[in-house]
Amino acid sequence: PISLLWGTLSFVGIRPSRRHVRSIGAVLLGMFVVLVLTMNDPWIPGMVTSVVHGVFYVLSGVLLMRYTQSRSLMVRLILGLNLFMALIISARSAILWLGWQYPGAIAGPGTAQWLAFTLFFNIICLYAQVLCFPVLHFIASEKTLSVANQKLEGLSNIDPLTGLLNRRTLNEVMAQQVAGWRRDGRPFSVALFDIDHFKEVNDEFGHLAGDHVLGRLAELAEHSMRVGDHVFRFG
Repeated sequence: PISLLWGTLSFVGIRPSRRHVRSIGAVLLGMFVVLVLTMNDPWIPGMVTSVVHGVFYVLSGVLLMRYTQSRSLMVRLILGLNLFMALIISARSAILWLGWQYPGAIAGPGTAQWLAFTLFFNIICLYAQVLCFPVLHFIASEKTLSVANQKLEGLSNIDPLTGLLNRRTLNEVMAQQVAGWRRDGRPFSVALFDIDHFKEVNDEFGHLAGDHVLGRLAELAEHSMRVGDHVFRFG
């Protein structure tokens, strides 16, 4: 259960603090003391460990629901297993409490087998949940990589000085427009313009001033376009 909680904290981006470590250490120490003092009791040790398990399951589920926007298959699987195991552990704790309060009420081999089965099933579900986290981290990494690739692709299509689409993108768009014209006769138009005597601006005021002129011209051109038109820096 501690591995499950630690994995959940890591996945939702919460770095475990000293307070987390102290709290978990206190729980483990308290549970150890109780188990030592009641090791010969047929009910209390199982009841205490079941309650602690249930608390860790609930904490993990609450963290996932509170801090995770994604509802991917893996997240839903972990939440489902969390809920299922919390119910199983709660039922186990209730039966152990009844056995503690009324020893003769639920005595019998069937009860012992059911309690043993819940422990076995608990281990399977716990490992299943913990093993989901590497898959979740892989999915998150793939998503981050995809976003980064989209940003890089966008940067490769943008002229850094003016913020306009660059000549590489112009070639691609022109190829699409020509293909559309050849296929169904869809017309398109191209307007190519230049700045007269731009060299004189650079010579008299410097290249920084020239860059500012280019940037301002790019803004004017973009604001003058219709929806669906594109502005490129050709040269």
